[in-house]
Amino acid sequence: MFSFTFKNGDTVELKAFKHSAFASQETHCYEATVYFNGKRVGGVSNQGHGGSDSWEGDYSVLRDLEARCKTDMPKWSLYDDEKHDTTFEIWCGEQVNKWLSHKDFKRTMRSNVVFTDPTSDDPKAIRYIGFKGTRKITQAHVAHITNKYPSYQVLNDMPESDALAIWQGGV
Repeated sequence: MFSFTFKNGDTVELKAFKHSAFASQETHCYEATVYFNGKRVGGVSNQGHGGSDSWEGDYSVLRDLEARCKTDMPKWSLYDDEKHDTTFEIWCGEQVNKWLSHKDFKRTMRSNVVFTDPTSDDPKAIRYIGFKGTRKITQAHVAHITNKYPSYQVLNDMPESDALAIWQGGV
C-alpha cells in the first residue's frame, strides 16, 4: 500500500510507521522503515520542525533511491504549471499522508456509516452518520442507512480498497 514499483520492477516500500501528532509543527514528526525489494535497507524520520528527513542506513542506497525517484516517479507541481522532480523525501512525505489518511479512514468506518450523496450539491463530499452509544458499526446499521437512503453510496458496503480510494479522493 505504501510502496512504489520502479520501471524495472524493483519496489521501494515504507513500513512500521510511527507518528507523533503533538510534535508535528511544520512537517510530520515520524519515522518509518524503508524496504527495497522486500529487504530492509534503512530508516527515514523527521523531527517535525520543518527540517529535512533524516536517513539511517547505507547512503549509497539513499543516493540510488533518490536518483531513481527523480527518473521513474511522476513529476509534480504546486500552484503553477512548473513541473518538479519527485525526490525520495517528497515520496516519503506522501506515504506518511496516505498512512495517516488510511488510519483516519479505518477509525471513522469502525464507528460510523460513511457515505457520499450523489444528489447533493457536492456529490464527492464524504459524510457519515453515527449511532448514539454504538462503538462498532454492524451490518444492521449499514442496512438501515441503505434502506432509508437508497441513493447514498455507502462506503461500509464496499471493498476496503474501493472505499479508501473514494475517501482519499473526497477528503
